[in-house]
This record gives sequence, structure tokens and C-alpha cells, in this order.
Amino acid sequence: MQLQVIGTGSSGNAYLLWGMLNGERKAILLDAGLPTGVILKAVGYDTSKIAACFVTHEHGDHASAVYELSKLGIKCYGNAETAKVVRGLRSDDYVSDKVRFVHGFIVQEFPTNHDAVAPCGYLIYDIETKTHLVYATDTYYLTYKFPGVEHWLIECNYCDEYLDTAPLALRYRLEHSHMSLSRLCKLFHENDLSNTRQIILCHISRDRGNIPYMVDMIRNITHKKVDSATAGATYNLDDEPF
Repeated sequence: MQLQVIGTGSSGNAYLLWGMLNGERKAILLDAGLPTGVILKAVGYDTSKIAACFVTHEHGDHASAVYELSKLGIKCYGNAETAKVVRGLRSDDYVSDKVRFVHGFIVQEFPTNHDAVAPCGYLIYDIETKTHLVYATDTYYLTYKFPGVEHWLIECNYCDEYLDTAPLALRYRLEHSHMSLSRLCKLFHENDLSNTRQIILCHISRDRGNIPYMVDMIRNITHKKVDSATAGATYNLDDEPF
């Protein structure tokens, strides 16, 4: 697997997860919160390279390009509740409960916790490499544990101490809609990370995050390879962690 970051953060989120099936390399698009042209440029304007798109929730920085992508023939998936409020989003093609199969990827939805209609994250299994990736963004905690996961693409939005100067309404919203560094530390303490190879932090706030501090903190508590998602960067998830 390879992870290609098109954009991350409140200005727009879109990630390409590349995989192989029968010798053919394609990607699934995780969220579509950037202009359609920016997303297409990332695949050389070849829409056939995007096997499908999976959307976490209806907010524009995650779903603004869904309708145009769907008109180009790209299947854009979400859950039934989100599909009611996002034009072009579909909630079919499940092979079993909350599970879809797309180009060598088995993609399972799980609920997250955000101020949206029915936000979700995705547990993704790559049949070729036999590895898993958790994609969780815009959620202030996770209800489920994910034992045995090798890769995490997960929100670390803000440092708790940076909320002291925030307006009360903003502070309340962040505390009840986005993942703080302290909550992420707790989440990793509660999960079995024995198989984890790499953690990539995403959706970091420009004003209330501190990337070096966050990366060092998560690295120190997990003893794993930790990076921050950077627009334009590609991460080879099949590499050895060190």
C-alpha cells in the first residue's frame, strides 16, 4: 500500500490509498474535500485510477467534490444517513454488513463521534499485502478498539493547552467534535499496537496544533514510526517501520 496525501486539515481533506489487484495499480480515495481538479491532478487526470471514493461525513472539507466526481463515473460511497445529505453519494454495494470490496481492498465502516449526521471512519484491509489501515478523522473519540492494525491515518487536531485562549463556543465545539492530542494518547494506550508499523497524524489544526510536539509525543508513548500528513507527500506503508 501507498498513501498519497492530496490535502489535509480544515482547508480540505483527500487521501489516495494505492493498492494492487491482479497486477493493476489503482487507488481508493478517502474523502473528497478539495476542488475536483486538484483531486484529478493527483491521478494525472485519469479517473480510471480511482477505484472508488469513501466519504466520512457531509462537511465540505470532506465531501465538496463528491457530486462532480460521481458525474465523472467515480463511485462515491458513504452510509445511508450521509448519502441523504450529500448529492452524488451512494450507500449501496455492500458485500456484508457495512463492508464493501473495491479493487483488492475490503473496506468496513465504523461510527465516529463528530457534529455531523452520521460520521464514520473506515477499517481497510489490503488483500495483496495482508495489512490493515484505520482511517479516522473528525472524531473526538473512538468507541471501538482495533487490535492487530498495522497502519493508522488518524486525526490529531489540537493540543489541549491551546484551547485556553479560544472563544468558549469554539472550545466547546473542538472538545466535542475533534481529536485532541491527550485523547489520542489515551486511545493508543487502550489499543494493542503490537502489529503497528506506522502512525500518520492528519487534520492537524494550523492554529491550535504543534506538529513536532504531537509527533514526538505519539512516538514516545507508542514507540512506533510516526509522521504527520503533508499535502503532496507519499508514504510507502509496506516499508519496514525502522
